[in-house]
Amino acid sequence: MHKKEREEVLDEICFDSWSLSPGSERVWERNTLCSVFTFFFHASGPFLFQTIFPHPALHPCPNHFLSTFNHISSDRIPMLLMIGWRGEPGKKDEPQHVIQGDSTPAMLASLGVPFQVLPDFIEGAEKALQTAKKHLQISQGPYALLVKRQTFVKYKLASPKPKYALNREGALRVLIQLFSPRDIVIGTTGMLSRELFEERVRLGHSHEKDFLTVGSMGHASTIGLGIALAKPNRQVFVLDGDGATIMHMGNLATIAHTASTNFKHILINNEAHDSVGGQPTVAGNGVFNFRKIAEGCGYRKTFTVSTPDEIAAVFPEFVETPGPVMLEIKVNPGGHRKNLGRPTRSPLQNKEDFMEFLDRV
Repeated sequence: MHKKEREEVLDEICFDSWSLSPGSERVWERNTLCSVFTFFFHASGPFLFQTIFPHPALHPCPNHFLSTFNHISSDRIPMLLMIGWRGEPGKKDEPQHVIQGDSTPAMLASLGVPFQVLPDFIEGAEKALQTAKKHLQISQGPYALLVKRQTFVKYKLASPKPKYALNREGALRVLIQLFSPRDIVIGTTGMLSRELFEERVRLGHSHEKDFLTVGSMGHASTIGLGIALAKPNRQVFVLDGDGATIMHMGNLATIAHTASTNFKHILINNEAHDSVGGQPTVAGNGVFNFRKIAEGCGYRKTFTVSTPDEIAAVFPEFVETPGPVMLEIKVNPGGHRKNLGRPTRSPLQNKEDFMEFLDRV
């Protein structure tokens, strides 16, 4: 069933489902998908649901299983969970996935969710799906399939036509030239932090100014907030993504409430979950508006730009305006280099370097 290793385990089946399912039959959501399906089931009748979990999305879900499913639904929701098994024991993976991967089987067992590993050959996969279907029909409860890397053949979404002048890495190259030596930079998880690391290498900069968020999708903004509160005389720039911001959008209200004047939120919006395959976010639906949301939460000012000249033109005002302020940079999805490396310093080394920089300057 497999051809080559991918960045995320479930890219191919996500792409295939997205391409073949009508828009009204698919929901791409990172936080509360279990709740969406639970109450869709209550409202619509006897359906079997397929829920695809990128591995990190599983770990916020125990609350749904332990509260919603148990007390309201009595675990009687026939939901098939397909969980990408990043951090599979014995396989090399990113630091943020290793502990999660090792604990996944025990977590499912403790939640009372039966599971098996999806075989990587057709006959075995068909048998596993038959077992899952029988369980769903008889027990009316959830069943999980753990999907190892290299299980599915390659499938790629059609690349959208470029709409903007830059991609994410191009925007980062412009921004890095505009930061001052004392500025503190927080990079969100995924490709952005990898590109930030390599751009510092290209320019001969040290890495101590940057905190590279490992995993913890959606939390870069609150990491930056904590630093902004602790270092009120330093400018703190959070380099965020649209998917990560949407995942924990309540952070915007918390940030605005603190009224941290040194908090500068730079949102690089490519309208996609670009680091995990490129599935579109709601940021590209033509209605969604980060600026209105941020201003509604209490951000003092927001800006939207899409070209190098526009970034350079608004950046002085963005910096001088008391925060919280947001600079949205609209860029094209995809386009990250195939030779893009990973940070050569460990997360622990990054943290120690960063803490010394905070204390020293």
